[in-house]
Amino acid sequence: MMHDKETTPIKATRWWRDSLQGTGLGWLHDTSYNMIDHSLIFAFVERWQEETSSFHLSFGEMTVTFDDGSCLLHLPIDGMLLSHEAITRDVAVEWIVTHLGSDSGEAHVEVTKTKGAHCRFGYLQRIFKQRMKEQLELETEHSVTQEVRRMRDQAVRIYLLYLVGITLFTDKS
Repeated sequence: MMHDKETTPIKATRWWRDSLQGTGLGWLHDTSYNMIDHSLIFAFVERWQEETSSFHLSFGEMTVTFDDGSCLLHLPIDGMLLSHEAITRDVAVEWIVTHLGSDSGEAHVEVTKTKGAHCRFGYLQRIFKQRMKEQLELETEHSVTQEVRRMRDQAVRIYLLYLVGITLFTDKS
């Protein structure tokens, strides 16, 4: 009996870890901004030259390249750049419903509140918690079904959207 209790969290941990690693962005989960050196950030901001997109430091000029970003963030920089036209709020609602599993009414309210085709971090947190709770309840009742897998996929998408937003795009300007 004790063995079953111990394996349930391990199973949940395994599917979550495997899902994150499978996206190629699982490492972002381990990124922490709890230890930010604000003095260092301020020093870099003061030395940033917008005209040349570089830092002017005491030893010379330093430019951060895509290769630097790739090495620091472990993101691949090969392939095509993302190029798309702006999407409408209706398309955003459709994508939020389809890919994140949100209710269409809630999704419409969210894009109306943001005055654009996007959603806030708090909204992502809320629907993430809902999706995790729903999939766990469904798994407990019926084991791992196609519906549980769909909810897990949605939870991973929501989490990664949130995670990318708070780690790579922390400056809302």
